[in-house]
Amino acid sequence: MTLQDINNRKFDKALHGYKIDDVDAFVSEVASEFERIEQENSDLKHKMTILADKIQEYREAEESLKTALAAAQRMGDSVTLDARRQGEAIIADAREKAERAMNNVSLQILTERRKLEEVKRETQIFKGRLLSLYKSQITMLETIPGAEQNGEEPQND
Repeated sequence: MTLQDINNRKFDKALHGYKIDDVDAFVSEVASEFERIEQENSDLKHKMTILADKIQEYREAEESLKTALAAAQRMGDSVTLDARRQGEAIIADAREKAERAMNNVSLQILTERRKLEEVKRETQIFKGRLLSLYKSQITMLETIPGAEQNGEEPQND
């Protein structure tokens, strides 16, 4: 269901207005769509939580790497120059992998946030259009000759 579907939806007129079954069915469709969007929003929030947990894991891994680096520096004093070079190459590789992993997670979070903002924006647009549609329908109903307003009976002249 799209916003265009909602905007283009026409109801058959009955003796005293729209057919209640048609309007009820349409409202049910709108409710189902909102439910789907809410589920999608919930799924995106869940994914963001998972990604935040992954970032925490990478931070903990980074702390472990810092600890390992300190230990390697202490051991480096007692080994040859070649062993020191190998240790530095391993550390540099680990940092690069950690940074790549963190960059990937950050990009995933940014992408999910953009998706969430897009869903929020689309929901607001949908809500605005739906409210506008309801207002225009009310205005149309108020302009029907002989329609009662505020519970007053029409006056016979």
